[in-house]
Amino acid sequence: MVADEASVDLLTGRVAATLGLDRIAAWAGRPSAAAYLSPLAGWVLDILVLSSVSYVLTGREQFESLGVAVIPVAVVIGVWLAKWLRRRFVAAVTDLPGAEVDADWLLGVVTGRVRVAVWLGLVVAWYVQLALAPAEVAAFVDLHGPAVAAAKYVFAGPLYLTLFADLATLLAAGMVVLPWLAYREDLSLDFSDVTGFAGLSGVSRLLSAGSVTYFVGLTAWTAFLLRPTMVGSASISDADVVLFAVLWALGFVLYVAPLTLLHRHIRREKARAIRTIDDEIRALDPKGAGRGIPYQEPSADDIPRLQQKYLELQQVRSAREYPANVAIVEDVALAAFVPLALQWGVRNAGRFL
Repeated sequence: MVADEASVDLLTGRVAATLGLDRIAAWAGRPSAAAYLSPLAGWVLDILVLSSVSYVLTGREQFESLGVAVIPVAVVIGVWLAKWLRRRFVAAVTDLPGAEVDADWLLGVVTGRVRVAVWLGLVVAWYVQLALAPAEVAAFVDLHGPAVAAAKYVFAGPLYLTLFADLATLLAAGMVVLPWLAYREDLSLDFSDVTGFAGLSGVSRLLSAGSVTYFVGLTAWTAFLLRPTMVGSASISDADVVLFAVLWALGFVLYVAPLTLLHRHIRREKARAIRTIDDEIRALDPKGAGRGIPYQEPSADDIPRLQQKYLELQQVRSAREYPANVAIVEDVALAAFVPLALQWGVRNAGRFL
């Protein structure tokens, strides 16, 4: 089993190594920073190189947009979130309480061909979206010129999308595949877990991290979408409002669905464990009547065994039936509230000014 985070690399880091950018990180004494360099290379190519060439060729201003400065900040935050999510995913998978789920296979999902397929899917989807927006493409080509615009679409864009592929793969594996496998394969639980999560505390932290990551991304997208509204140059369309509602609802389902699935599994396993302990307790009835603890008259030799079984029973009964607690839910709720508040505040700011 792969047991350390370093062996589960990101696609951004793999691309950086392919391009030789990892040597820069190694030279700087921060080899782990290589994952940041491939999407940042996309920004350097996109803005510092190609937009500069476009400015020389066309004489049109290229650097007035706030996005020029915001993109590298967003990239750094995005890669940091991907690393955080990867750390949570590796911890959750390697610390699963039972052996029914193939941990090696799960770790392979986020390191193998799946994430490359996700990246290719994102690239194709982006090109399809461009094909469906000819006016937008025509304006872009008119601004930069055909050669520069083509280079941005072919080279810079796909480098940005390596980060999105990492995040999408980790979210799907951690918040859809892992909970479903735990439920389907009837994963054994550890009711001796002193945290009360029955051995699923790592999974709980993973679900929280995944949900927070999703809503941080939704907040960034919402801010980008509302940028024209903030500066007063345009207003958000009804279609964008509907799309935001769909994406927010998807984030809600992405957290609640695996939580509910795991709740059903924990409740099922908890009831099964309680029945097993209760049967063992009743088997100790000295009169053979199958009575429970309150009604037994055990011998001195049986008292320690009954006490042990009673402790086991209380431990199982005290286990949480949801892999979450108040603090975790508060973190997710806050992350989900921010994009809602941002959109509502910007759209209704005119009423209060």
